[in-house]
Amino acid sequence: MTASLQRRILLKAVIISVILNCGMVLMSLPGHSPTGTSAMVRIADAIAAPPGLIAERIFAPREHSVGAFIAAAAESLAFSVIFYAVVALVILGAASWIQLGRRERHGSGRTGAFLD
Repeated sequence: MTASLQRRILLKAVIISVILNCGMVLMSLPGHSPTGTSAMVRIADAIAAPPGLIAERIFAPREHSVGAFIAAAAESLAFSVIFYAVVALVILGAASWIQLGRRERHGSGRTGAFLD
């Protein structure tokens, strides 16, 4: 893989992660209604669960103050962005590797539209 392709894949992974995390934050803003949890909140909760379990143990506030809770929330969000960037990087890297392998087997020199 060339350095420019690696940079493009990394940039796409970070963008995917930021968009995913912004979507989770926006979906969770309505909060829990008294009549029941909306589908959007359940989706955001499901997406946030994997990094949330890890972040809960690492970034839990040590004291009960507003500053500690804000810092823990910011740290957890940053961790979630990094977590999903790594997940997206692995998926995009694997897709690129598979695509390059197919291209070499078939002798095609053209670039694929998936990762360009």
